[in-house]
Amino acid sequence: MHALHAIGALRPAIAGLLGLLGLLGLAALLAPWTAHAAGADMGKTMAERLATAGPAPEGDRVDYGDPASWLCRPGRKDACASDQTATVVGPGGSLAVESAERAKAPGVDCFYVYPSVSRGSAPNADLAAGPGQAHAADIQLARFAAVCRLFAPLYRQATASAYRSEEAIQAALALAMQDIRDAWHAYLAGDNRGRGVVLVGHSQGAAMLTELIKEEIDGGPGRDILVSALLGGQTVAVPDGEETGGEFRTLPLCREAGETGCIVAWASFLAEPAPPSDSKMIRDPAPGRHAACVNPAAPGGGPGPLKPYFLMEGPPGQGGRPFVYGPGLKTRYLSVPGILRAECVREGGTSYLAVSVDVAEAKARGLAGALTQTPASQTWYGLHTLDFPLTIGNLVDLVAAQAAAWTAAHPEVR
Repeated sequence: MHALHAIGALRPAIAGLLGLLGLLGLAALLAPWTAHAAGADMGKTMAERLATAGPAPEGDRVDYGDPASWLCRPGRKDACASDQTATVVGPGGSLAVESAERAKAPGVDCFYVYPSVSRGSAPNADLAAGPGQAHAADIQLARFAAVCRLFAPLYRQATASAYRSEEAIQAALALAMQDIRDAWHAYLAGDNRGRGVVLVGHSQGAAMLTELIKEEIDGGPGRDILVSALLGGQTVAVPDGEETGGEFRTLPLCREAGETGCIVAWASFLAEPAPPSDSKMIRDPAPGRHAACVNPAAPGGGPGPLKPYFLMEGPPGQGGRPFVYGPGLKTRYLSVPGILRAECVREGGTSYLAVSVDVAEAKARGLAGALTQTPASQTWYGLHTLDFPLTIGNLVDLVAAQAAAWTAAHPEVR
């Protein structure tokens, strides 16, 4: 949800989006990050820091054999068991209720690392399963119960307060990464049993998984169980003209629905107006490389219709209305098929998922909110908080195809 990197790239364009930010609840969300940004080098990305972070203090470990150390685990009534029933608003404003199916015996697992949701004053969050963690799992992970078992460790993520100095943020990230590494090892030892696994992460969570993939999966034995990695809102670099290389040595970008052992990476921005060209979200600073973009609606390239699901409750404690809302809705989620399309765009050294909105059709269906507004400019983070809600229906479909292909290739695994 928060972008931990590139805070220093904030530009006066924010002023042109204040009305939109108010609707999304982002003004309150970003305040603590901008307040602490001066002490650290905000030109660095989190992935760059993780690659050079030293070890965390010895002896300060979390017991991931304890179920209380997990936000989500299979068979529990926890944050991932939330009601995903949606109202589908169709042409002419027609309403239909769509239930969300949960697989009884899914063939693969999903291992999720949530984004930056902790707002405490310490450089690292505690291990409490608060409303921010629950909200993230609700909108980014719970719907994947249709295709996989859900695992989400609690972890001591870096907070905005860590950005008071470069030393503090390095230490905070080292501790957070140690937790994710330990949780992964505990999952492998106690739960995996050779099953395929989809890695799912956003923002700070995607950065943690990027480092985990480098350490444990890319070119190593962990690749055998990798179904795919969904890395939203985090720059994943690839060489110009290539599908493999850059951030990962051997893992290609996903380009076919049933392809496995591959990466889905994207950062969402409105198609118009163009995003700032200096945003770290969409630009890799190294020459000869660019930020990867895989369109969840059309992995092979070109435009595709998005299948969004928007929660009708704003982020906890941040106020504001949902991104889109309408009259007479009685479900927690809203879906608006046929209004949003996306296409990966690469121009001027940037690469991003460009989201187009049919504003006239949205208004014709009686919808309101930020979805029906056209801002004068975009900020460096674009539609960062909506990376998953905009694409989650497409991602679930993509993972379903990948899971079917992986399980068919591994009939011995149950």
